[in-house]
Amino acid sequence: LNTLSLQIDNLKVQIDNTNPHSQEYSQLVDQYNQLVVQYNNLVQATKALINQYNNQVNAFNACVAGQ
Repeated sequence: LNTLSLQIDNLKVQIDNTNPHSQEYSQLVDQYNQLVVQYNNLVQATKALINQYNNQVNAFNACVAGQ
């Protein structure tokens, strides 16, 4: 996630420094949008893994506590 975040930030800087009427600008925006989609998908997957882990920890803790 950190690597993608840095790539997104770098592209944002490039976009901000590019003429909005140029072909390069459109290409950078497309790349930016693709990275944001990848980032959002990874965030969702990470949250799902965290929830799964937390559920397993809670089950383990309940078992250890004798519940």
